Amino acid sequence: MSTPFLAVKTVRNTEYVDPSTGVRSRGQFKVTREKPMTEGIAYFASQIRRNEELLTEPDGLYTWILKKKRNQPTLIAALTRSKQEVGTLHKNLDDFTPEDGTLYAAGEFQKIGTTIQFNLQSGTYMKATFDRIKDEREKMALRDRFTAEITGEFKRLAGFTEVTFAEDGSLAGRPMINAANIVTTPENFAKYSEYLKFIPKEGGARRKTKRRRRTHATRARSHRKPGRR
Repeated sequence: MSTPFLAVKTVRNTEYVDPSTGVRSRGQFKVTREKPMTEGIAYFASQIRRNEELLTEPDGLYTWILKKKRNQPTLIAALTRSKQEVGTLHKNLDDFTPEDGTLYAAGEFQKIGTTIQFNLQSGTYMKATFDRIKDEREKMALRDRFTAEITGEFKRLAGFTEVTFAEDGSLAGRPMINAANIVTTPENFAKYSEYLKFIPKEGGARRKTKRRRRTHATRARSHRKPGRR
């Protein structure tokens, strides 16, 4: 069994409200040896919920996996509190729950009360499952079997009353994280900073100022008379 590792996605930025200024800012959390990895893993593992625990969790966007051990399924999920999915990547959910068996399926779901809409979006796991099949009709047939089975497990294991697949014509369903307006709270930002290094990004206002300066300089050059330098 491999040692759990706190993987962090760096293709997106975390958006947060700066507690010192109240201004919405962005940047990236990154793993560093200077931070306590063991404590970080323990914290994020404590945020994971299983089966019927999910029914009373807050509304929002979740990453989920379905694992099986001796053919007994367990639904595992965590609320996504940052655009980088800090501590809630599918790999994190899998690594932090070895006692629940082998991963069978993964994706995202949006929860509103006892209603959810889910997909099979997981570049780490589901993409490889579908890529092994070359025939498009076979891929869609497999997708349909997954969605039917998982819809039933969301109802049976977690107690959700209405479960639908996020159909958009694609194989894995409509992706949710890209369109989600997730702003990390000051409390969560401070907690994540205990275990990860944060690198702020240049703000939008400053970038706009630079763009205006470049535009003004370009206009000034274009209005110079011929021969003048």
